[in-house]
Amino acid sequence: MAYSRLRVTFLSGLFILIFGVSTVYAQCADFVQQALGLMAQNCATIPQNGACYGYNGVSASFAVPVAADFFTRPSDIAQIEQMSRLATLPYDPATGIWGIAVIKAQANIPATLPGQAVTMILLGDVNLQNAADGMQSFIVQTGIGQPSCSQIPPSSLTVQGPRNVHVNLNVNGADFSIGSTVNFRANDNGELRVSTLDGRVTTGNGIVILAGFSRSAEVDDQGMIIEESWSEEEIITEEEMFILESFEDLPEEILGYEIDVPDLDELAMLDALDFDLIGSMDPYLLAALIDDFVASGLDSSELNSFTLDDLEAYLQDNLDYFDVDEAFFAAMAESFSFSDDELAYFADEYGLDPGLIEANLNDDYDAMFEADSDELIGEDTGSDDDTALEGEDEFAESDGGEEEEPSAETEPEVIVEEGEGGD
Repeated sequence: MAYSRLRVTFLSGLFILIFGVSTVYAQCADFVQQALGLMAQNCATIPQNGACYGYNGVSASFAVPVAADFFTRPSDIAQIEQMSRLATLPYDPATGIWGIAVIKAQANIPATLPGQAVTMILLGDVNLQNAADGMQSFIVQTGIGQPSCSQIPPSSLTVQGPRNVHVNLNVNGADFSIGSTVNFRANDNGELRVSTLDGRVTTGNGIVILAGFSRSAEVDDQGMIIEESWSEEEIITEEEMFILESFEDLPEEILGYEIDVPDLDELAMLDALDFDLIGSMDPYLLAALIDDFVASGLDSSELNSFTLDDLEAYLQDNLDYFDVDEAFFAAMAESFSFSDDELAYFADEYGLDPGLIEANLNDDYDAMFEADSDELIGEDTGSDDDTALEGEDEFAESDGGEEEEPSAETEPEVIVEEGEGGD
C-alpha cells in the first residue's frame, strides 16, 4: 500500500511538473509574440535611413545636439546619420525589459528603387557603433547566452536586404556582400558567429556562407574581425536551428519578406551535397531544389554523388513541378551556364519575357523593379525621406554619458522559466 501511495504521489508530481513546464513554455511564447507585435506597431513607418525605438530597453548616443527626451520612448524615430551608437538591453524577466530597435538604411541600394532598404533588427543585448554615415559600416557586439525565456531569440543583429539585390556592408572591419538575410551574434567563445538564414553571404576575401550554414571569426580587442581566423563552413546544428527558427517570428510588416530557416530535412539535404557544388549555384534555385527533394521523399544519401550536371538534369526533368518565371530561368542560366539559344527556347516554351530574364542575369534592378517590384524585390515597408522626426526643433547637448532610463509601454506578461539562463 505504501508503494502504491508513493507511486501515485510520484505520478502526480510528474504530471504537475510537465503541465507547469508546458504552461510556462506557452506563456513565454505569448510574451515573444506580443512584444514583437508591439514592435511592429511602433515601427510600422520608418523613413529611409531612420532608426526606430521598437520595444522597452533602447538607448542611443548622437553626434549632434538633441533634446533630452529625444529617442527615449517606444515608436520614437531618429536619423541614423546623426547616431554614433545604438544599443538595446538584454531580456529582464523582473521588469519586462527586452530591447528591440529597427533600422532602415539605404546602404548601396540604388536610389531608383523607391522604398527599398536594408533592414537591421537589434534584439536583446546588442551594441551597434556607427562607423560611417548611413550605417553602411558599423561595429556590432552582442551578449552571450540564451535568455531564461527560451522562446526569446538570442541577443543578435539580423540584417535583411531586398531579394535579388546584393547589399554591401562593412561589419567589424570586414566587407560583406549580403543577399539576403544574415544573423550576427557572439558565440560561447566570444567569436562573431555569422549564420545565413536566406540566400548567400560572401566576405571581401571570398568566404562564402550559404543559407543553412554558419561560420565564426575571432575578433580583436576593438571588436574587429581577424580575417585569417574564419572557421570552415558548418551546417547549422539542430540546437542552432531551433534558436534561429525563433527569427521566423519577426513581423513581415518590418521585414521585406518572411525568414524561412531550413528545417532538419532540408539541412540533411544540404549537408549531403558537396559544398563547392552548391556554392556555385544561385541560392534561390538551390532552395527550390532542396524543397523539391524533401517533398519528393528523396533520401539524402542519394545526393552524395550528385554533380552539377545531375542537378541540371533533375531540374529539366521536373520543371513542371517548379514555379518557373524569368528570375528562375535566369538563376538556371547563371548556375548551369546556359547558352543564348537555350534561354530563348525556355522563354518561348514558357511564354516568358527574354528581356526580363536578361535583366535578372545582369542585376538590372531598375528593370526588375519596374516589372514586378512586390514579387521580385519585396514590398515597400518604408516611407518618404521627408518624414518629420521628433525632437528636431528642441535640442540639448548629448555627451554620450549616462542614458535616461527607457520609459515603459503596455507590456505582455513577463514569464520566467525554470533553470539557469540569461544574457
